[in-house]
Amino acid sequence: MQPSWARGRFMVQWGGTMVNPLTADIAVRELVSHMDRCGGEYSDWYVSMAADPERSLFIYHMVDQRDGQYAYCRCTTFHEAMATVELLRNLYRVHTGPIMGSGDALFVYAYKMMTWTRE
Repeated sequence: MQPSWARGRFMVQWGGTMVNPLTADIAVRELVSHMDRCGGEYSDWYVSMAADPERSLFIYHMVDQRDGQYAYCRCTTFHEAMATVELLRNLYRVHTGPIMGSGDALFVYAYKMMTWTRE
């Protein structure tokens, strides 16, 4: 089976196997690589963190699951996830919201903002 990231989005899970958690520098590199493949400006992207990235992406932010213009990855710790969001905001000028959550918010997610998505 082809991994889901090969179909247009980078995710940490395919075929029931979880990829090892990432450090902030590797997570930034993977997410930026996905943004580059999708095209557009970095400022067209929204990045945040959550314990349940699919719920955040598809329910709260109303991202279209079929278009592939989103990605998420699991970081090693809450602080690595927070550092990933801060690096993307400061270096690439992506949109972010307030960083909230507890120690279980290990996933960093990104999506390309569209007229129907919600920040």
